[in-house]
Order: sequence, then C-alpha cells, then structure tokens
Amino acid sequence: MAANLVELSSRSDLKCVAEQPDIILLVSCLLERLRGAASATEPRTQRAIYEMGYSVLNPLLMFMEVYKHESTVVYLLLRFVVDWVDGQIIYLEARETAIVVGFCMRLLQLYSSHNIGKSVVVRKKHILNFSLYVENRLERIVFLMALFKLLKVWSWVKCYGTLHLAAGIKVISLSISSSLRSEADTERYKDLRAVLQLLANLCSKDLVDFSSEPIEAQGTNICQVVYMGLHIVTPLISLDLLKYPKLCHDYFSLLSHMLEVYPEMITQLNGEASVHIIKTLDFGLSQDAEVVDLCLRAIKGLASFHYKQKSAGEVGLGLHASGYKDQTGNFQEGILSQFLRSLLQFLLFQDYSTDLKLGSELIEKQCDTGFRSRLTNALQSLTSSNSLSSTLDRPNYQKFRQNLHNFLTEVRGFLRKI
Repeated sequence: MAANLVELSSRSDLKCVAEQPDIILLVSCLLERLRGAASATEPRTQRAIYEMGYSVLNPLLMFMEVYKHESTVVYLLLRFVVDWVDGQIIYLEARETAIVVGFCMRLLQLYSSHNIGKSVVVRKKHILNFSLYVENRLERIVFLMALFKLLKVWSWVKCYGTLHLAAGIKVISLSISSSLRSEADTERYKDLRAVLQLLANLCSKDLVDFSSEPIEAQGTNICQVVYMGLHIVTPLISLDLLKYPKLCHDYFSLLSHMLEVYPEMITQLNGEASVHIIKTLDFGLSQDAEVVDLCLRAIKGLASFHYKQKSAGEVGLGLHASGYKDQTGNFQEGILSQFLRSLLQFLLFQDYSTDLKLGSELIEKQCDTGFRSRLTNALQSLTSSNSLSSTLDRPNYQKFRQNLHNFLTEVRGFLRKI
C-alpha cells in the first residue's frame, strides 16, 4: 500500500493524471487501507506501522497540494494522519517525535494556506456571464461541459447552478446556492474536527510517554507545537462552524486543556490570535452546560496563573490582562476584565435554567388566571411530587412516568382548546 502511494507520488505527470477519476479512486482506496492499518497499532506492531507511515510522509504532503480542491481526498488524508499519530505518538523516541511533529506542522500550514479564504468566498454570490456562438445545440452542450470542467466549476453547475442555452447568443449564470454553502460548511467541519483531533493526539505525548529520553533533547516542545497548531487553524474556525456540536466540543476541550495546563503560552500569541481566543471563549459561555464548563475551566486557568505570577512579583499575563492598544490605536480591554463582565452578565441577567424558562413562557401565554394557576401547579408537581429524586434508576424513571401522565391529564385538555 505504502509502496503504491510512493510510486504514484513520484510520477512526473502526477499533476496531469491526478484529476482522472480512476486515479482519485486509487488514492482514496490506498488512504483508506493505510488508515485501517494505522488503527491496528499496538506494542507488537508499532514499529512496523511507524515505518509504513514514515515512508509516505512526503507523498502525503504532495497529495495535499495536488488534491487541495478534492475534499474527499483531503479528508481521508487527514483521517489517516490522525489515526497514525494517535497510535504512534506515545511510543516514539525524541528524534522520531521531532520528525512527526515537523510533518504535522507542515501539513497544517498547507491545509490552512489552501482554505484561509474559502469560507469567505463560498458565502458570496458569484455570477459568471459570457457570450459565445455555436450553431449546433449538441455541440454547444459538449463545448460548455468541457469548458466548465476546465474551469473546475462544472460540478457546481451540474448540482447547484443554472445553465441557460438559447439559439445564437448564450448566457451562462452560475450562482452559489444555500445548499452549496451548507455542503462547504459540512466539509470544512469534518476537516477541522480531524485537525483538532490531530492536535489533541499530539498533546497526549505530554501525558503518556514511553520513550527512553525526554523529547526536549531534540528541541521539541509539545506545548509550543500545539499552540502553534491552534494559531494556524483558529482563523478557519468561525463562530458559525462552532454551532456544530461535535466540532464545538472538540475545540473547547482542546482549548480548555491548553489554557489550564499551559496558560503562560497565551502571552506568546499575537494580538489577533489572542482576540480570537477571547471571542470564542465568550461564545462558548452561551452554549450547553458541558461547553460552558470547559470555558470556565479555561478562564479559571488563566486567572489562577495571573494571580500566582503577580503574587510572586512576575508579570503574569502582562498586557493581555491589563489591556493594550491595537495597531489602529484603539485600547483593547484585558482578558480578565472582559470575562468578568461576561460572567456577571451571564449570572445576573440571563436565564440559565432552560426548563424554568420554557415553563415560564408557557404560563405567561395563559390569559385565564384559573388556567395559569393550574398550569403552574402542574409544572411544580411534574418535578417534585411522588417523592421524585435526581437519581437515574428504574424506580425513579417509573415515578417520573407517572408524574408525566398526571401532568398531561391535568393540562392537555385546556391547553389544546386555547
């Protein structure tokens, strides 16, 4: 498998044949097989699987460049690297770790350079208008298909665009639809989730390490590597993409871990990167309970680090805590004061109990005071009567089922009449 991939990458006409369907299928199948082999890593097979992966590192970078517009190949390539690093990283010696880390950074830089502007482009409406004259209708269609394929947009026209063919002068309009935007976001979501998992796998080297010498012997610092990786990919993670629950959880899990364990590294980020982290943490405070908990852990890590450093006479978070002037001369508030305001706003003014909020909205909709009173009492009984507790056992399930039956019997009749 690895030999076939290396042989294919060494072809002098690779860029010419890479777009052929059979070559794309071949590369995809080889990556799938390599991923399957990587997932079988255990102490007995670790060395052989490492050598297999090591032999294709340079070809993988070449394929990432050649297939930058083929989302399926890019995703399969990323998934193989994620699974391979996951199985290998804790066993690698310092020199091998430096090689793998260097490869991962080059891979992330390539991916970022190919995608840094894509999220902006797909949200704009593009119209391509031109005129041509081909007498025969069949010849027109063949000509247009060849032209759009050459422009790498035929698949968009075929699936999402509008193609107008008239006698004589023709006008072709290509517009990016909402379905295309949704598909692009889904592809980006899958890729970025794989990238975050790759960074998390690299992080595990600091937690479990079976090597005979520290990785610092080769000048490798996992903390710096992961922060550098975050710095590369965070511009690609928009607030819209963080609405995907799994991506949101993976991102905040990694960010929370890094800010809790290595809070000092945030002082080495530039202003733009630190502002992006602040915005995403602020966004996370309005998500589900698990993400809010991760964000609060991250904020706690920063605040604790700053307090301990200041108590010891050090600078702590420095300008990141006290505030600074950006490139335009505007004063940017410090991290801790921004989060203090956000947390006070969250605790004092927001409805943090969703079930109470929904119940209150339902009660307020009742115009009849009698119905309002009955609904209030029924909602209270739903969660408190019949000795209901918060334990997740079978007797408690049966009690809640009985409470729910009584609740529906009490209120469903008059609610459905309103």
